[in-house]
Amino acid sequence: MFWPGPITLILKVKDENIKKSLGLGKKIAVRVPNNQCALSLLKECKLLVATSANISGTTSLTDPDDCKKDLDGYDLLIDGGILSDDGESTIVEIDGNKVRIVRSGSVSEEELKKILLNLIVTCGRNLESEAKNEIKKIINELGDQELEILDSGMRCVLTVNTVVKPSEVIDYVKNKINEEPWFMRYCLRIIPIQTVTDTDIDKIKQNVIKFKDCIQKNDSFRITVEKRGSTISSKEIITEIAKSLSNKVSLENPTWIILIEVLGNKTGISILKNDALFSLEKSKRNLE
Repeated sequence: MFWPGPITLILKVKDENIKKSLGLGKKIAVRVPNNQCALSLLKECKLLVATSANISGTTSLTDPDDCKKDLDGYDLLIDGGILSDDGESTIVEIDGNKVRIVRSGSVSEEELKKILLNLIVTCGRNLESEAKNEIKKIINELGDQELEILDSGMRCVLTVNTVVKPSEVIDYVKNKINEEPWFMRYCLRIIPIQTVTDTDIDKIKQNVIKFKDCIQKNDSFRITVEKRGSTISSKEIITEIAKSLSNKVSLENPTWIILIEVLGNKTGISILKNDALFSLEKSKRNLE
């Protein structure tokens, strides 16, 4: 979402061949800058190993003329023009679902938290606090004591970021309700989220395409758009996504549900089997 842009990700390197070929340790810092010259170079080279354009401990340079003055020993300088003064990139270390800001920068912690979610939880009006405590207790019992639960800015909707797999949360809740029907009172729905993007039709479509390989040739699908705090057209979203799929549509009993959760200017996306969602009302109705 912030790429190309001022985010640097520190990631674990698992491939031993990559470690050896690049002379790496256990981690690597990766960035895609928002600069047309740099993007064109990346397109041609696929991968570049580079340092920042500055002497260690000093501010990164944004003007080619300053590079000529401050740096020496280079064989070639590509003049991509003066960079926009957006400030230093935010450096973020990612380990599973755990995210740690190593250096504050242009992208704030608040902005990052808005996209770091893998569950959406809905509740009744004015019951956000009770639902928050309820889902926190459930995920604590599953072993995550450091989950983050945020108000989405939308009434009756919470967002959750946890290291516990969303499928484990939903299976646990369903099993508990079978044993204790009144185990859950406030969380009405629990919705897994696979990725988050801007609320933009082209970006939503691109992200669906990235995840659609799970849909096999003979599988059917349904596109469900749930929209809050946005005027984006649900019909246009469905039309554009459907263009990228040749499979049969089944509104009643699809193999897969393509779920688009619009929350203001951010949109959560998932491609799920029908039983991968949790509805409190449906679960209790099944017990009758």
